[in-house]
This record gives sequence, structure tokens and C-alpha cells, in this order.
Amino acid sequence: MTALKVFKQIHREESLPDSHKDLKVWQRAMEMVRFVYTLGDAKDGTGECCLLHGLRELALEIPTHISRGSARGSTADFLRALASARGALAALETHAILAQQLNYIDLEERRKIEVLMVEVKNLMEQLSARLL
Repeated sequence: MTALKVFKQIHREESLPDSHKDLKVWQRAMEMVRFVYTLGDAKDGTGECCLLHGLRELALEIPTHISRGSARGSTADFLRALASARGALAALETHAILAQQLNYIDLEERRKIEVLMVEVKNLMEQLSARLL
């Protein structure tokens, strides 16, 4: 039984979905991943390539943590996974700032990432609060 189903059963919380794919936070995080994957067209082996690759991996970690946490059998595991996703979000911000400072992405692209990050962070905080 997933953490979402266990939580719903214990707390009679019918407004939580059964699957991570139905969570608004997971959907927005996936949108952020899709956007980050469109950034740059770097050549392999360059600093640009390495930084953009790291940016993509960090973006992908966020919905991955959410889906893993929701699939586990306890609310505590889900909350830990959401905390890990918040850590990946902070690291993503650092990479995005550096990528923009090195002119690997432009200011508009960085701002788009930041807007998506704020939305995802807010949704994670709301979900965490409901699980506590």
C-alpha cells in the first residue's frame, strides 16, 4: 500500500489522490523537468555540457523523490522524500544561477526555472503540511 493510500485510510483524507501522477506537485515538477531539458545545446566534454547535464539531473530528481516517497508505505518515508526533493530544488537553484552567470542559459530562462521552482516548492510545503 502506498504512503498516500495509508494516509488517506488513517486520516480519512479523500482529497489526496491514490497515485503520485495525480499530485499537482509531481505534475508541476515534471513540467519543470521538461523545460530544463530544452535548455542549451552544449558540446560533450565542455564545462557547459557538464553544468547543463547536472541541471537536468537535479530537475529530474525532484519528481523522482516525490514518486518514490508516495510509493512507500509510510507517511514518514513520504515526508523524508519530500525533504530530499526540497534539497534537490535548492541545488537546482544553485546550478541555474551559475549557468546563467556563465552565459550557458539566459536570464529569461533562469527566471522561468525560478518561477517553476517556487510553484513546486509551495506545492511541496502544502503537501507536507497536510501529511503532518
